Amino acid sequence: MHLTHRGRDVWYLRHADGAPHCASAGESMAHHLLKLELATAARAAGWSAEYEVAAPDGSWRADVLAQSPDGGRRTALEAQLSGISVAGIGMRTARYAADGVEVCWFTDRKRVPWLDTVPAVRIARPQDGGPLQVLAGAARFVPDWCADRADCRRTEPPGAGDDRPKDFRGPLPCGGHGAWTSPGPFPLGRFVAALCAGSVIRSEVTGARPGEQAVMRWVTPGYARMAEEEIRAAYARRRAVAVAHEWLRAAHKEQWEAALRRREEEERQRAADLAAEAAEREAREQRRREAMEAANWRLEQDPYRRMELRDRMARFVGPASDFLRHETGVHPATHYMEAPSFAGGLPLYVRGRPYAVICPVADDIPPVRDRLAALLLFAADPEDGERISRRAAPGQRVVVIPPQRREGV
Repeated sequence: MHLTHRGRDVWYLRHADGAPHCASAGESMAHHLLKLELATAARAAGWSAEYEVAAPDGSWRADVLAQSPDGGRRTALEAQLSGISVAGIGMRTARYAADGVEVCWFTDRKRVPWLDTVPAVRIARPQDGGPLQVLAGAARFVPDWCADRADCRRTEPPGAGDDRPKDFRGPLPCGGHGAWTSPGPFPLGRFVAALCAGSVIRSEVTGARPGEQAVMRWVTPGYARMAEEEIRAAYARRRAVAVAHEWLRAAHKEQWEAALRRREEEERQRAADLAAEAAEREAREQRRREAMEAANWRLEQDPYRRMELRDRMARFVGPASDFLRHETGVHPATHYMEAPSFAGGLPLYVRGRPYAVICPVADDIPPVRDRLAALLLFAADPEDGERISRRAAPGQRVVVIPPQRREGV
């Protein structure tokens, strides 16, 4: 190292030229300063601390290796300010463990994917320039018990709904309502001192939400014992809840079985009703098809009747078209064919949709009543209109229009 002066009376040490074997070569100033603070904190706790100590076989190299006065414990204090993968830091942690060396990773990065998987803390310096603070990586447990632990009336577990069996009147023990929380910022020196004294340990903790994934945190043994107590209490409560369910099943077995039989009978009746409705629909459809086939057959077998109907409908096309043009403002279209689906009448179309039927056969209306219900029906005379009205849907419009005389008739 060389002592160097660079203006304003500031002197500092720099690496000497041609000193490639220095373990600290290439490190940033922030990395150097953090190692210095870690070593200083370990020495303040009564431990020795050395920089860049490597394993005999070269499997690891500690930024700061702290050792207890009796030599019984060694802890690597790693300043990890650069990025590293979760797998990479996991392998390095495992190498320390294989040699019986404890380790704690220190980082100032805001997003640290490995913070929850290895023994680590996130640190930062306050804006006022005070000592480094631990912001994340440690946890404290806040216990919360019912006043009467033998009879819990609160939700268990938190946020998951009450596990108490419905209609159960007996007491159920409290499973604890505590949760792990963050202790808030505290000085880095205090954490290193606790780490050296063995007053913090690594532990997997869970959040307040049920099913939340466990994360690695530094906790005190006291907090760990309180959490373990609630774990045992929660297990005892689950057993008590299971016993309560069994008791209710035995006490209300007859009522439950009767209710089950009622539900099964209701389901069978519902299925039978649905089957009957389906059969009735099929029967109505079959009757409609048969009536339409019969109407079509009558028209095909009676050419004189076909001619008469065609002639009568032809005489109504003009008046009916005038009526619809006045009513809708659109000239209707038609096709000279007697469709059974229109009860043998002549359909008139407005804007491409059926709007009216000229002279439907009254006896052929019932099978297609639902199809004709929204249409206007034209009748040849009042008697024909009366017959059509009796067969048509309730309230359906039936209009009697005098036929238009054709020339020569």
